[in-house]
Amino acid sequence: MDIINKFVEKLIGKHNLLVLVISISLSIYFIILLESLIEFWFGKFVPQIPESLHIIFSLILLLFFLKISLFLWEKFISLYLSITRFFKNNRINSIPIISEWIFQGSFKIIGDSLEVTASNSGCLIKNHQYKNFIMSFNIEIKNGGHAGIIFRAQDLDNYLMIQLVLGDYIDGSGTIITDIVPHIRFLGNWETFNITPAYPKPEPYHPTKINYYPGIPIVLEVKDEIATLTIKSDNDIEEFRWNIPTHTDPNIRQHLPYRTEKGDALTKPDPLDGEFVPKIWFRDKYGRVGFRAHSWEKVIISNLKIEEI
Repeated sequence: MDIINKFVEKLIGKHNLLVLVISISLSIYFIILLESLIEFWFGKFVPQIPESLHIIFSLILLLFFLKISLFLWEKFISLYLSITRFFKNNRINSIPIISEWIFQGSFKIIGDSLEVTASNSGCLIKNHQYKNFIMSFNIEIKNGGHAGIIFRAQDLDNYLMIQLVLGDYIDGSGTIITDIVPHIRFLGNWETFNITPAYPKPEPYHPTKINYYPGIPIVLEVKDEIATLTIKSDNDIEEFRWNIPTHTDPNIRQHLPYRTEKGDALTKPDPLDGEFVPKIWFRDKYGRVGFRAHSWEKVIISNLKIEEI
């Protein structure tokens, strides 16, 4: 069963080459089968058509069957994941052991806590995937004043993230969370946003000025296209709601070369030729969860609990 799970996991990606090859092969097979049946049943009644029209007809059928094959494959994967989750406990009640993580950068498990440092790409729990879930934990931001919470990750290059920012961070400490910043990581590039509380309060209240202390409790609830972050500070309880967009406009057009999923560099699109705004294909997919601490930043996570909803 584990071998089957690992094989299916490798085929989950929407743009997986093997899936495309399988789909094209099945499409060609169905075309040959369909033409054979037509010739067998109606051969004597169908006039001989030119070779060029026959090629066009075959290409149309190929595209038609290819689209159906990819659609059915995606439905099969969703059904397979649903069935395996039904029989498998997908709940997490503590920090998984180090062998159950995918990570880049410095990564340690110390007792019941997770320490992430200098991890630009982040770390992900390997053997659990979620679409709708509630994740709670305590967080301590040791260095740098930033901490990222990752979800619906397909890999370390494609995921959604919400970042906490200590705006008054000085000399290893900070006391106020001033920004909640959603991120989209798409093919290794970034797009960031501003966010406001789910229930804004009247002036002179600062909409994102929350008292911070080491070990502050955080709750992230993700349901369909809405991600809600709840911070239980000593002075209040704040909710921040992010309506996950359908498309992303990453910084590839500003100053970074566009990278394909294999890391190949392509020519940067000319802004005069129109916009390049790709669809976030993993927006509504099952994915992994995890954390990120960029450069010299250090984040400590404890009391991690994740439950599917």
